[in-house]
Amino acid sequence: MIALALLAMLVATAQASLDSDEGCQTPVARQICEASVQVDEIDKRMKLVFAVALAKAKQAEIADHREYPGFDDGDTYDGALVQSQRAWEGYADKQCDLEAMDFRHGTAKNLRGLQCYLRLAKERLAYLKAATESNR
Repeated sequence: MIALALLAMLVATAQASLDSDEGCQTPVARQICEASVQVDEIDKRMKLVFAVALAKAKQAEIADHREYPGFDDGDTYDGALVQSQRAWEGYADKQCDLEAMDFRHGTAKNLRGLQCYLRLAKERLAYLKAATESNR
């Protein structure tokens, strides 16, 4: 979670630099600024799609209770989805830290971390979109 907070701070800093065009002068810095903007955009999309998937999971839980009245094992679709998202965030955090280690002594470390997060976030977004389209 700490790395995600740092990633968010990096995105905000890069966005401010990109907006003012200072700090994004070198090729690597420009790539970091652009990747940071992409991270911000995909995070916004993921929040929206997650909200839809969560609403769908809650509806599935209601339907499940109608179909199986009296059955309650304590597990819920929406609870499982929230836990899954939290677990994914932790995984993405640690995986991107690991991938960025190859560049830990240079400026490309931040870029590699952002690129990793973008790749993983696109995969997660595709999963969440599929969850909104499934019968459950």
